[in-house]
Amino acid sequence: MFAERNYSQLDNEAASLVYPGVVRMKAIACSHVWWPQIDRDNEDIVNSCPSCLRVKQSPSSAPLHLWIWPSKPWLRIHADCLGLFLNKMPFVIVDVHSKWSEVYEMSSTTAQKTVDVFRHVFVTFGLPQQLESDGPQLFVAAEFSQFLKQN
Repeated sequence: MFAERNYSQLDNEAASLVYPGVVRMKAIACSHVWWPQIDRDNEDIVNSCPSCLRVKQSPSSAPLHLWIWPSKPWLRIHADCLGLFLNKMPFVIVDVHSKWSEVYEMSSTTAQKTVDVFRHVFVTFGLPQQLESDGPQLFVAAEFSQFLKQN
């Protein structure tokens, strides 16, 4: 096959090149030749090419963030809304120390509803020293900020 002959020549040169990824490799091949199932053939060739596999770059990893382990339960909690599920919004609060999870079924995620959930959690488990979240709008609302300042 034409592609196999040309790719075997490129195989020796591939180790010295930065691997552009399967999508770019297919685009390069299609800019020069075409045949039915060229994409699948190119994927097979690239995935079986030892040089391509050797120089293929893995995705860069995110820096690891190590948290200080809380000395007792409910000092640091993490909270998040999981999105719409069966017309409800599961709101999850997790204690970092014990991994205990509280899940609240919410019909809406207003600041007042969030305050009501946290009021129940704080009465039940005590006030945490830290509340971590990915920062959805309900956590930055004025009502919620005022509630945190009061507690």
